Amino acid sequence: MGHEHPHTHTLLQGAEASALDGALDELRELTSELQASRTRIVEAGDAARRRIERDLHDGAQQRFVTASMLLGTLIRAAARDGSCRAAVTPTADPSKSERACVSPTRAATAS
Repeated sequence: MGHEHPHTHTLLQGAEASALDGALDELRELTSELQASRTRIVEAGDAARRRIERDLHDGAQQRFVTASMLLGTLIRAAARDGSCRAAVTPTADPSKSERACVSPTRAATAS
C-alpha cells in the first residue's frame, strides 16, 4: 500500500488537470452563451419598449387629430346653428352634444 509507483501521482495530477481544463472550457463556453443570451434579452426588451413607445405616440397622435377634426366640425356646426353651442362647451356631455346637433338637423330634413 505504501509503495505507489512514482508516475501514478503524476498521472493523477495530469488527469485532474485535464478534467479541470475541460471544466474550465465548459464554464467559459457557458459564460459566453449566458452573455450572448443576456444581450439578446436586453435587445429584445429595448425593441419592445421602443415599439410600445411608438405605438403609444402614434395612437395618441391619431386620437388628437381625430378630436381636433371633430372639434372643428362642431365649431362649424355651432356657427351655422346656435343650438349646437352646447356641443362645444367644456362641460358638455358628448353623447348629449351629438344629439343636440343632429336632432335639429334631422327634424328639419324630416319636415
